Amino acid sequence: MKSILEIQNLKGRTALVRVDFNVPLGDDGIVDSTEDWRIQKSLDTIKHLSKSGAKTILISHIGKDPKQSLAPVAKRLEEFIPIKFIPMIYSEDMPNIAENILEGEVVLLENLRSNEGEEKNSREFAAYLASLADFYVNEAFSVSHREHASIVGVTEFLPSYVGLWFLQEVEKTRFS
Repeated sequence: MKSILEIQNLKGRTALVRVDFNVPLGDDGIVDSTEDWRIQKSLDTIKHLSKSGAKTILISHIGKDPKQSLAPVAKRLEEFIPIKFIPMIYSEDMPNIAENILEGEVVLLENLRSNEGEEKNSREFAAYLASLADFYVNEAFSVSHREHASIVGVTEFLPSYVGLWFLQEVEKTRFS
């Protein structure tokens, strides 16, 4: 298992990072600060990529309803790091958007489950996701057992690594 620490020269390269931002929202639709630990645990990986000059595209799901939005998660994430939220996951314009991400910039795309290809592990959807980046980082240990396009499928198309939190989880599991 290769970690992101093994990647030479991240500057200007685009990382597709699968995070698990499936966090509960309060009745007010806001991410509660007592429930944002998944966001906070991913920050070391995100900051490492950003500080190294990578262009970082975060992808995640939230809830079971494909219409549920990651916008409240983006708002909470903005309290820790500068990010841009892109309220779509699949669009003909997405490759152009991905190409215009600046070095060190972090973007969060909309809920993966808004595309039915995600849960079906669609080869087409996985190839589409992979087309947005130069390499893939799995930082979503908690969902890595799922055979979804953003977990399994995309690894067929891109060099793949694990993030810092993922690595910690593996080490904890190994020595438990």
